[in-house]
Amino acid sequence: MLKYVTPEELLKLFDPEVWDKLRDAAKRTYASHIVVAENLQMDAGRFGWRTALCVGHACTYKRPEDCEGKWLGDTPSERQYFTCYTEVPEAWRMKLDQEIT
Repeated sequence: MLKYVTPEELLKLFDPEVWDKLRDAAKRTYASHIVVAENLQMDAGRFGWRTALCVGHACTYKRPEDCEGKWLGDTPSERQYFTCYTEVPEAWRMKLDQEIT
């Protein structure tokens, strides 16, 4: 089961230099949620690597629950399992609406 985290907690999982990219990706895809996938294989060279995935009506996965039981990556040492998610805050969406008008 995916754990819910606040948008601030989710951003803290990533380097500050990519925070704007996460927000922009959510805006561009009209995502309702952002889900985080992590490499949890303790003996893997990529242990701890994370990926953020936008989820919403225009995305591959429509709801965070659709990600459960799935992973990113082909080989076991590279697999990233979905661990947590957050709702995209309204403020992130409003910024896009302001840029369009």
